[in-house]
Amino acid sequence: MMDPKRGASVDWQQLIIVHVSDMHFGEKHRFDPPPGDNGQRGPREGFPKLEESILKDLGSLIRQSSAEGLADPNAFASPANAPVRVIFVLTGDFTETGAETEYDQARRFLSALHGATVFNWRIQSRDIFMVPGNHDVRYSEEHYVDRWHSYCRFYRGHLDALHKEESATALGGGHAPPPAPMYFNEEKPHLLSRVIDQSDQGLIVAEINSSAYVQRGEPGERRGEVDHSSIANLRAGLHELGEAEQGSAIRIALLHHHPVLLPGLAEARRGNDAVGYGDMLLNLLRDEEFQLVLHGHKHVPYIFLFDAELAWATERVRPIVVVAGGSAGSTELPQTDGAKNTYNLISLRWHGPARQARIHIETRGLVLKDSRNQDLPAPEWHWRRLAVDDRVISRPSPSGKDRAYFRPRGDEDQPFEALRAEAIGNCRRNFPAIEVFPTFHPGQGFEARVWIEAQEKQGRDFPVRVEWSAGPYFPKIAVCHVEDDPQFRARFAYYGPMLIQARMYWRDSTYSIAYVFAHYPRRDVEVEGAPQSVRPDWSAFKNRAESAGSLPSTRRCLRRKFPEVQF
Repeated sequence: MMDPKRGASVDWQQLIIVHVSDMHFGEKHRFDPPPGDNGQRGPREGFPKLEESILKDLGSLIRQSSAEGLADPNAFASPANAPVRVIFVLTGDFTETGAETEYDQARRFLSALHGATVFNWRIQSRDIFMVPGNHDVRYSEEHYVDRWHSYCRFYRGHLDALHKEESATALGGGHAPPPAPMYFNEEKPHLLSRVIDQSDQGLIVAEINSSAYVQRGEPGERRGEVDHSSIANLRAGLHELGEAEQGSAIRIALLHHHPVLLPGLAEARRGNDAVGYGDMLLNLLRDEEFQLVLHGHKHVPYIFLFDAELAWATERVRPIVVVAGGSAGSTELPQTDGAKNTYNLISLRWHGPARQARIHIETRGLVLKDSRNQDLPAPEWHWRRLAVDDRVISRPSPSGKDRAYFRPRGDEDQPFEALRAEAIGNCRRNFPAIEVFPTFHPGQGFEARVWIEAQEKQGRDFPVRVEWSAGPYFPKIAVCHVEDDPQFRARFAYYGPMLIQARMYWRDSTYSIAYVFAHYPRRDVEVEGAPQSVRPDWSAFKNRAESAGSLPSTRRCLRRKFPEVQF
């Protein structure tokens, strides 16, 4: 890792997201004792609470060691940097029926999150975001007020806690407290769709209410809806922020229902129950350069990249990652082998100048049975890693004609081709290769993964050891042995471009040196200061070189080194 003490301009934002969905506090809640044969629930003793179970699991992760991903403590904090911010995203169905007793359990869940320390970050109200689900609405009630009163009261409690924290911070700094929070009218639940501007902290969140029209006997009973007015209001709210804030901040959208119907989310006799106007909503989010959409509803954890484009579209936009959260707390799971209660642990790194994001998603599953498929007692329930998804997304490269032009190969090229052949021979047909993408190391911008790529031809030999050096700003040399990894893979986290050196050691006690460049991705492809209209005259260069004697001298040198080649 590049020495963080040297300092660097920070062009990136980083965030850890704990995505919890479909808790379903109530009759079908997993963490309550199940009913016995007599229909009565057993004793509560020994059963953990959902919030306790998740927080305990998160606490265990930082103590684990792993080569990559969120289990790496370096992904959370480093001695030279503050902890990475952690937020909780809750995508609806807090309750089973919307009853007040169920909302009391949901309040207890939120209360446990407030003040908890997760990966060295203390959770506050500003770190919690939420949307309602269809089960959070008293959907058999006829009037909006009756359907939405309980959820709006629940959400109001969250806003009150947020206002209290912000007021204390303002008064502590000698500033006036912020205005009282805006409460939502139960008669207009679509106004629960809103933009939360925390761009001063590198984050913009769109909370989208897809349950506004949930009502028994109506088309929206099961299907989510986001109306035109809500979509237009979201766009207006985003445009009010200004381009600078939007460009530098991480942008996340959350809703309860799935915006795209995948085959695995379809249910028999339910038709197309994806969000109404979901295509318009996703187009808006992609136009506004959101990186991530989080949702719940189907109790099935899915991750996919939405990159659908009309063939006649004049401009390509960056794909968006869509993550379904599964259910953290319901006993109603799909009737498929391996189905589990789940939550997602996500790390997101956004590099504004390059318009590039890296999103690492770990799905955690609740283990209820032992290796012999026998039920575990509730105190032994635990979460484990089910799947890991690691993606890099960026704006598509514009298609078009390359600007390079081609000239005929001539005799004057032979000396240079001989030098190329010499380089191949020196490296015994082994060459360093590289890929570059955003890193999760705090204080660093990008990560270079390097390895040795071999040309599969006669004359190829294997190094026995490769040492990678990225220069004096890196205090350590990466050493790889062939018996440990025949590709000699290593990685460097960095915040500035660098030339990486590969030292390849051979069985005959000699070594070869090769280089590969780790660039610093930028949004603009034009090189600052480069001449824009200079096309060298190759024939003039050849004439000047020959008159100066450089080409003949090169030929004489190469003839001595490669007598079998005609120059």
